[in-house]
Amino acid sequence: ASGLDVSAFRAAMFSGIQRALAKGSLDVDSAMDSPEPEPEGPAQHYTVHFRSLENGTETGNTSVSLKRSPEIDQVDRLAYMVSGRDLFVFEEGTDPLWQTTLPASVRLVAAGGNIFAVATGDQIIAFDPKNGQQKWSRKNLKASRLFVGPDGGVYATVKLPRNEFMQSEAKKFRVEDTSTGGTTDPRAPVTFLVKLDPKNGSTSWGIRNIGGDLVFVKDHVYVFDTTTELRLLSDTGPTDTYYSIYCLTHRNGKKVWGYVKTGTVHEHALLGDKVFLVTTLGTPLGTRDHPELNYRLCLLEPK
Repeated sequence: ASGLDVSAFRAAMFSGIQRALAKGSLDVDSAMDSPEPEPEGPAQHYTVHFRSLENGTETGNTSVSLKRSPEIDQVDRLAYMVSGRDLFVFEEGTDPLWQTTLPASVRLVAAGGNIFAVATGDQIIAFDPKNGQQKWSRKNLKASRLFVGPDGGVYATVKLPRNEFMQSEAKKFRVEDTSTGGTTDPRAPVTFLVKLDPKNGSTSWGIRNIGGDLVFVKDHVYVFDTTTELRLLSDTGPTDTYYSIYCLTHRNGKKVWGYVKTGTVHEHALLGDKVFLVTTLGTPLGTRDHPELNYRLCLLEPK
């Protein structure tokens, strides 16, 4: 906190507002999630070092020439390195298992079930994780979250301005409740969760209003969301925060059970078929309680 650059924060916020207004949307958070890409510079040589976890000795290295500074992370059983549009995937040894150059900068990566998925620009591309061969791609689907289930299905959370949403296939998706009172701001963008078929990337199913954190357990997918909305005619004031949990079958998206409550989820965990939550209570209009003093541990059991 002591190192916060207030001027930089204000500039970034103002830039986010400008991008949101340019899209005809009041959703600043969505615009802030998509920063302007880092400009490419002259190519520089980088060396990737590999070291033993047992004794720290170097087991090898490899050199690459890149125009942007690289980032390294792990997904499933693979390590990957991203530098703008360039993607390198490692498994064992010092040489990349495979590498590719994508149409736009890599934004999100997920893997599982024999699928390596990448969100780049407004496109989702699925690769074979063993050799990097492209299996399929879906355009005009700009994901803000990306997951791959145990069956290889690719789950993408997408948020669209209302006018774009009405022109998309998502307007036919089933609607789930994420709040309990009042009326949603009709100008607000629409969030939806879509599952893409692991074989060809076609839409298997989709659901509106949800798409936060996903957890896969056996044949089910649990979707955790915390949503702050403008609530017209609500008894809690002009805005309210709700958390929702939905248990869905990953095959067809059928709802097994759902749970919606006022408040915010700070931590969640699954143990068998039980869900543990750490939440804060909502703050009804006129309350004197601060939500940070009202932590609760909840246990949900499906019935």
